[in-house]
Amino acid sequence: MNGTLHAEDGQFVLRFERRLAHPAEKVWAALTDPAELSHWFPQDVEADLRPGGTMRFTFRNGEAPPFDGEVLVYDPPRVFAYRWAADVLRWDLRPDGGGCLLTFTDTGTDQGQGRPGRGWLAGLPGSAGGPPRRCRASGARPVGTGPPGVRAPVRPGRRDDRAALLIDGRPPD
Repeated sequence: MNGTLHAEDGQFVLRFERRLAHPAEKVWAALTDPAELSHWFPQDVEADLRPGGTMRFTFRNGEAPPFDGEVLVYDPPRVFAYRWAADVLRWDLRPDGGGCLLTFTDTGTDQGQGRPGRGWLAGLPGSAGGPPRRCRASGARPVGTGPPGVRAPVRPGRRDDRAALLIDGRPPD
C-alpha cells in the first residue's frame, strides 16, 4: 500500500487512504476506545475525548517515559485528530458502501527518516478482506512505536501489522 509524503507549511505530511469493509462506527471504536486501542496502538491511551481534552500515552514496557497529547478534533464518527508527541495524527472516516474510507495523516517535522509509513499503516492488508497479519496483541514487536528518538527502524520488506486487527475485525494470526 502506498501513501504520499509532502511538505506543507514547514512540516511533513504523510497520508494514506484505505477502504475498509467495516462501518465507520466500528472503526471509530477501534480509534477511540482504550480497550480497542490496546490491541494495536503502540501505547496505552487515556483521553478526555473532547476538543482541548488531554491525552496520556504510556509505554507498556517502560521503553520511554509517558507523554501527554491533546485532542484537537473530536467529531464522532467522522474525524479524530490529536497531538501525539511532536506529531499530529488525524483519522478521517467517510461512509463507503457497506464500509468506510479511512484517511490517515501524520503531520510532523521529520520526514520519517526512511521509515515507510512511519509504521502506522504499512502492515494493512492489500484489501479490506485480506489475510490478517500479526500485531502487538499477538506478541509481535511493532516498529515505529513511539515519538521521535524511540522508534525502531523499519528494515526493507518488514511490515508493521499492528492495525490489522482494526481492519480485519478478528485476531491476527
